[in-house]
Amino acid sequence: GQFTSDGDMRLRWDFFQNYLDASDEGLGGPPGVNDSYDLFPYRARLGVQGKFTDRAWGRVELQAGGWFGDPLATTGYPFPNSQPVNFGLVQLYQGFVTVEGGTFDFTAGRKEVVLGNELQIGDNDFYNGLVFDGIDVNGDFSSWDLNLYYKHLNETFAARNDTMLWGADAVINIGSTHIDPYLLLVKSHGAGALGSFGENTELFTFGIAWERPINEERKGWDLNLEAAGQTGDTGPDGAKVDFGGFIFEGWFGWGFGGAGRVHIGYLLASGDDGSDPTASDAWVPLFTDPHANNRLGDLDLFSGFGPNVADPTGAGMTNIQDISIGYNWWGGERSHAMAAVHMFTRPEVAAGANDDIGMELDLSYDYMYAANSRLQIGVSTLFAGDAIKDLTGGQDDNITRIWAQVHLNWGK
Repeated sequence: GQFTSDGDMRLRWDFFQNYLDASDEGLGGPPGVNDSYDLFPYRARLGVQGKFTDRAWGRVELQAGGWFGDPLATTGYPFPNSQPVNFGLVQLYQGFVTVEGGTFDFTAGRKEVVLGNELQIGDNDFYNGLVFDGIDVNGDFSSWDLNLYYKHLNETFAARNDTMLWGADAVINIGSTHIDPYLLLVKSHGAGALGSFGENTELFTFGIAWERPINEERKGWDLNLEAAGQTGDTGPDGAKVDFGGFIFEGWFGWGFGGAGRVHIGYLLASGDDGSDPTASDAWVPLFTDPHANNRLGDLDLFSGFGPNVADPTGAGMTNIQDISIGYNWWGGERSHAMAAVHMFTRPEVAAGANDDIGMELDLSYDYMYAANSRLQIGVSTLFAGDAIKDLTGGQDDNITRIWAQVHLNWGK
């Protein structure tokens, strides 16, 4: 057999201010005490890939991730550090075997799954990644692809109490565009089921995306339009709650070649007005990559990793509307700069409440120092709106994140 190895290392400095209280003074502390803090998250991966026959190959990838000072510093940190980490211990990140069968390939094991632009399923690569255990069947046809998968989300060691994901999606190529329909089912049983989807859950998500990617010359128009709805129910027999959420994400860009690219975007994830206790119209987030494509801003306030001043319940990408505009600039193949403005509101609020969360400004720069190393910096600030002032008793200081990271890789 033939074996190759690869790996990558990412080290970041992250500075946060006012994530919990929108006040430059300490959280519940004396005046003049600043509630800012910084962290140094890291992620290291080492992979080995082997080809056993002309039609069979496999991959094993180990990962360690956390931040400087772990595990002693694993308590007391607010969002975004409630994201899953293994505190410096090495774990199996990916491990799978693929058998190529001509038109269809079959894969079994633990691996990343990426669906389209990662609105529903992503790899969460800005943080410590996201993988799934299960089986994939991938079909490659002349002008379209078909993907079928079963993923075992958790094991409870109790009959019929586990949580599973079934999925089917297609990529249909039409000229320089492609259309991607998909159907996903998250299903959990009995009160012993773990995870965020609740007991006795059947959550169907059906959607379609239409994308025209940015071309190599970065000239002309590009777009992404994706819409999805949800149905099904959750809860014990006799007290079921029906799902009825929907989401739309879209952006349109125009490239000027060396002069850069401008784009406008819109995202709407439905909320629930609370009028019907037997139904919820709120969108239920699945396995979104919250940082991909500057989705909902680089502050990642609506990631679902944990509560913060803009998302006190930590519910993530639900009951949120975002109107955005941005500009991208490329300095050849080695550097890229981005500026974007996001305006956030809540579609559903209580009577008399304000819906304006605020306006976020994002700036970032990415420089390829060498073929296997990149340097990245970013600054994001949310100017608090009336909704945050209401939640915090009038506090309205800016919420800020500053980060800088180096990313090294080899064999990729």
